[in-house]
Amino acid sequence: MVGSWQAKAQAAGMLLALLGWVSSCVTTFVPLWKNLNLELNELEVWTMGLWQVCIAREEWGVECQAHGSFLALPPELRVSRLLMCLSNGLGLLGGLLAAPG
Repeated sequence: MVGSWQAKAQAAGMLLALLGWVSSCVTTFVPLWKNLNLELNELEVWTMGLWQVCIAREEWGVECQAHGSFLALPPELRVSRLLMCLSNGLGLLGGLLAAPG
């Protein structure tokens, strides 16, 4: 009886770890990291992500463009990009090492 409880707890832990890793990967690629709106222009909503800049306009919809260069990013987004990639890589490595155990 105790062995089956432990197996269920381990399976639930692995499922939660996988869910956390997937949500971390999704968060890395969503372009909602920084809001660049100005109060003067309410027709455009500028958002900056780690990988692209998106402009949402009322008439045309959403238009996204990739960043030109890593060094052109603001310092906080450069550090965030590095830390999120490191987090995703270590999460994947941790999940792969924990799965056989």
